[in-house]
Amino acid sequence: RGAPISPLIIVSGDLLGRVIAAGYDGSSFLSMADIKFMSTGTIGTNRVPTIMTFSTATDTTTSVLTERMRIDAAGNVGIGTSGTTSLLNVAGQIGFPTGLGSITHLIGPTDQNLVIAATLGKGIDIQLSGSTKISMASSGQLSWNTGLGAITQLLGPIDRPLQIKSGVDPTTNSTARDINLY
Repeated sequence: RGAPISPLIIVSGDLLGRVIAAGYDGSSFLSMADIKFMSTGTIGTNRVPTIMTFSTATDTTTSVLTERMRIDAAGNVGIGTSGTTSLLNVAGQIGFPTGLGSITHLIGPTDQNLVIAATLGKGIDIQLSGSTKISMASSGQLSWNTGLGAITQLLGPIDRPLQIKSGVDPTTNSTARDINLY
């Protein structure tokens, strides 16, 4: 803004810098990826909050430079979304490599169910303070630690009876008590 001899204060949304990667398509050079540095929020003396955006070109006829990731002034990261309301926001599914270990925090969207999917015949364990409280085997068998507390709601499929087994030994599948609700 302004000129080097008489600069003006920038405003939110001003482009502060840009790194461009270009490719030649046979007739011209096209901007196919970039990193932008932009001002955001309230600008003042010793205060210029910024965001960084990372964009790549789509694989379509007439490629379009599309923002893929953003880091906001608070350090929040958005992947596939510009809405960075927490440390990491991801639009779409996240794939984890084999041997990931554990996920220590996972918060789902407030308007949808949280979906956790296991592959390769693995089950899912939910732990609190390092102790497994709920386990689901790859077969779909659900078990919980008796120290979990009371069950306040248990919903089953609507097309068949809900079966509750207590005292299940997962190695023998033997039970002390069965309850079938129809």
